Parts: sequence; structure tokens; C-alpha cells
Amino acid sequence: VVSIGNSVTSIWNSAFKGCTGLKFITCEAVYPPKLGSMVFYDVNKSIFLYVPKESIDAYNDAYGWNEFYNILPIE
Repeated sequence: VVSIGNSVTSIWNSAFKGCTGLKFITCEAVYPPKLGSMVFYDVNKSIFLYVPKESIDAYNDAYGWNEFYNILPIE
């Protein structure tokens, strides 16, 4: 489980590279943080990515974030 706070604006290269055991990610940032290279390399892209409801479209369009298949609103 990874929780990314709402003040995060960027995530550096390879930050979660190889984290194959992740069950889901929560990102509270309204604007998708800018991603360096290979941030989510080898992370299962079918896990749930929870983001602010009003930001789902932005995450679906953002580099790297748009690789996730299950982008859902934070409840």
C-alpha cells in the first residue's frame, strides 16, 4: 500500500520500481504529480489507484498515471 499526500508535486525516477507486492495506491493530490522515468516499472497496473473524484480524468490523461486500469475516487 502506498499513500501519496496532497502536497506532492513530483515523484523521482524509479521510486516504486519493482514494487510487485503493491495492493493499491492512494494519491490525494488534485493535480497528478509529475513522474520521472520508470517510477512504476514492474508495478501491476491493474491494482486500484485511488485519487480525488474531481481528478480522475486528469490522472487518466497524465503520463505514467494513465497506465493504470482501475482509477477510482477516494471514498
